[in-house]
Amino acid sequence: MVKYENTRESADSFGARTDIAKKNTGWIFALFCTAAIAALVSLTPVLPTAVREIVMNLFSGVCHQLPHRSPYVDGIQLAVCHRCMGIYWALPVAALVYRGVRGFWPIKGRLGVVIMIAAAVPAGIDWIGDVIGWWENTPGSRVLTGSIFGLVAGYFLTRAVSDMVSQRRKRKNP
Repeated sequence: MVKYENTRESADSFGARTDIAKKNTGWIFALFCTAAIAALVSLTPVLPTAVREIVMNLFSGVCHQLPHRSPYVDGIQLAVCHRCMGIYWALPVAALVYRGVRGFWPIKGRLGVVIMIAAAVPAGIDWIGDVIGWWENTPGSRVLTGSIFGLVAGYFLTRAVSDMVSQRRKRKNP
């Protein structure tokens, strides 16, 4: 049995753990929200028809949902195309990556914009190559190029959410 000699020390270490938990809420919130969205785009086959139609309509504003470019489960089309599926499923992965590298990769300002544009280039190349007939892109290439963009966008999204939560906490507890 461990006996604490100095109760102040154990209280301080508990307080430190509580502070650490408070600092982590931003990325946890981002992880929860992005995972919920990723799950929602994937759940259309198990949703009642009326709810499925609502979900499909919600995502039709951000995705073309072309039948020949969309994944199906048991003959039912998912709410987004292959490329968007890659993006949405990469967002929660990016939140986990952010948790691991947030102190080591503090990208800010114009460099962030350049990285976002660079992350979109593979999807653009995959798309334009198909359009001009150099190659035919595949569901795998669309998911992969979407995932590249989703990882980078998700990192910056998670960082923004974490920063907002942190700023809000500072205003509440100066």
